[in-house]
Amino acid sequence: MILKYFIVLFLLFSLQSNAQYISSFPNNYTDDQLVEDVLFGTTGCVENIQVTNTVSGVFNENTKSYGYFEQNNSDFPFESGIVMSTGKLYNVDGPNDHLSDDDGNNWIGDQDLENAVGLNAGETTNATILQFEFTPKAENLSFRYIFASEEYQEFDRNTCRYSDAFAFLIRKVGTQDYQNIAVVPETTIPVSVTTVHPAIDVQNGCPAENEAYFGQFNDYTSATNFNGQTAVLTAKAQVEADQAYEIKLVIADDTNYRYDSAVFLEADSFNIGSDLGYDLVGDSALCIGESHTLSLSEENENSIVRWYYEGSLIPNENASELEISEADFGAGNYKVEVEIAGGCTATDEIEVEFYTPNFGDFELIQCEANQGDSIFDLNLISDEIESLNLNIINFFEEEIDAENNVNPILEEDISSFSAQNNTRVYILVETVQGCETVINLDLLTTLTEYNPLESLNCVDENNNVVFNILDLENFVIQENNLDFEDHITFFNTHDDAANNINSIDTEEISYPLNTLPQEVFYRVDDMVNCTSVSKITLNDIESPILETEEQNLSLCLNIQDSIELIPNITNPNSNFVYEWDTGETTPTIEVNEAGTYIVDIFSSNASESCMTTQMFNVSVSEKAEIDYELRGAPDNFSIEIIASGIGDYVYALNDGDFQESPIFNVRETDNTIYVKDLNGCGTVSLGFKTILFPDFFTPNNDGYNDIWSPKGTAQQIDAIKTIHIHDRYGKILYIINEDRSSWNGDRNGHPMPSNDYWYRVEFKDGSVYSDHFTLKR
Repeated sequence: MILKYFIVLFLLFSLQSNAQYISSFPNNYTDDQLVEDVLFGTTGCVENIQVTNTVSGVFNENTKSYGYFEQNNSDFPFESGIVMSTGKLYNVDGPNDHLSDDDGNNWIGDQDLENAVGLNAGETTNATILQFEFTPKAENLSFRYIFASEEYQEFDRNTCRYSDAFAFLIRKVGTQDYQNIAVVPETTIPVSVTTVHPAIDVQNGCPAENEAYFGQFNDYTSATNFNGQTAVLTAKAQVEADQAYEIKLVIADDTNYRYDSAVFLEADSFNIGSDLGYDLVGDSALCIGESHTLSLSEENENSIVRWYYEGSLIPNENASELEISEADFGAGNYKVEVEIAGGCTATDEIEVEFYTPNFGDFELIQCEANQGDSIFDLNLISDEIESLNLNIINFFEEEIDAENNVNPILEEDISSFSAQNNTRVYILVETVQGCETVINLDLLTTLTEYNPLESLNCVDENNNVVFNILDLENFVIQENNLDFEDHITFFNTHDDAANNINSIDTEEISYPLNTLPQEVFYRVDDMVNCTSVSKITLNDIESPILETEEQNLSLCLNIQDSIELIPNITNPNSNFVYEWDTGETTPTIEVNEAGTYIVDIFSSNASESCMTTQMFNVSVSEKAEIDYELRGAPDNFSIEIIASGIGDYVYALNDGDFQESPIFNVRETDNTIYVKDLNGCGTVSLGFKTILFPDFFTPNNDGYNDIWSPKGTAQQIDAIKTIHIHDRYGKILYIINEDRSSWNGDRNGHPMPSNDYWYRVEFKDGSVYSDHFTLKR
């Protein structure tokens, strides 16, 4: 059972404001009034009406499972009548927005119903019953009804499997066996969900069953609250006049109480009288030129018969039979009134259609013969004609012969009929209504010559061009306007194609770029057994080729405002089309900020085009602004270079190599630091000096290292208070101060020998530094 779907309230209200639904009333009529006044109406053709039994579900609410209903300006086919349900009556009314799924206390099934529809004893539950006796005054009775159920499910295979049961049972009073007259017309099959439905087109679904008698699936705007319903059906029975009969109308759930069903009986549709049979419409329609006799089942000598056409009395027609044809009255509504002795008037109506065959001309196409006539197999048109529910009687060369069914084409010639182009033959067919008509069959020939084709494709990453056979097949079909059912085969040579040997049986064929163009041949064996061979040239599309798929570029803020992005195409072509992710379509673009930029490059803007993609990673950089921080003491200085700016920087000291670390040991007095941007935006430098104390001196008057003194900037030298030079025993040999800035290696005018000497530096800030040096003679 398909669950009811809830919808947004304002949409539901909007839909409901334009829809009407039936209204049901459980207590507006007594049981006797439902039968006498609603079902039988004003007819005088029955007497001794007596309700003998009713069964309803017992609910806490003030409702029952049967009662009276009105159409209420909805599209429901009946204006009013009786409704019997397997659930609560107020769940019968539309819209179809919730599940009718009711149960009641001690609500059992019905054995007579089970016997009538072939269910096992005790298989039904929740039976609603309306049972009465009456005496008819004529030999026929009928009434109209609709069966509706929640078990109708449009897209669910449950429609094929589950159905509640109902029956209209009739028997003579005093007898035992009932006859069920709620059956599929012209059969003994009980009407149910599983016996009357369209095809259920889902996995494990089912084909249609008696679809002509199915009404519709219902949406949430339906006049009733059921998922589907049958068409208007008529229950009919032959009875004996003046004989008492019992009718038992019963409907019940099958197996359990789930998914309710209902039957609607039209008010005043209970007809006791002559039966004209079922409507002659659709597949039962009459043929043009055919006469048909409407006949009462049995004429009553004391009855008065009146015939009507489209509501008007047909004069001078009062027999029990009326012959009709298209020429006399034509299609429309026919009605008969039979006034029986005692004041009973029986009526019946029938709709009549006259079927007018209307088929277009048919065609058979055959290969054109090289000489003389072409040979046609006329049987090839059979499937197309029979798909229209037509039965072929004979083929004819002359139309008048077909109309009179004489001189048909001999059976042995039908499969090999010789004819020239645009020859017409005629087919006598019979419709499902039994009508015969003649249809035209034109025999046409065609010359199957196809122009050479060219197919282009892109070069792959391996410098090959690959062609998919299925794509080539679709290309041939499209270019030659062929049918997809035509058989197309590819070959490497024309002779192979002509002889249908050595076909290409791979899913794709591949060629190195330097071997193109290549020719292959295709063979077409079409639906009319015509064969043609033609060639298709395979070639490449000149595609953009890139040096690299990705470029990394830098925008140097200190020297440029923007940077040009240029795809590195090795085979430039003015036909290439560029689509940048910025929306621009020029071969190059200018950008002024960092980011990733992508360009798709197409071989052309034609329908056949190849594409390659290049990515540009643009970073923003600049030359650094630099400073430094000097740390440590003489002979153990280190420097940290401080660089600021947007860039990726490396560092160097004096003539050394660049490195990622900005920290260096300093061994020179005069120094230069360097900072280089790795993105190519330039190198900056800065010089600095440090104070140093020589490790040795050679006072030999040769002009080189003749004195020992500190080295540094004037500011660094000025920071020194005194330097005491002494021997290894601590004896002071010389003092350097503001008056004496260096030592020449003498003490009191006497040269000191070559040896290691020590010094102690006192700075004006109170700090002290000690070390030693060598005097060499």
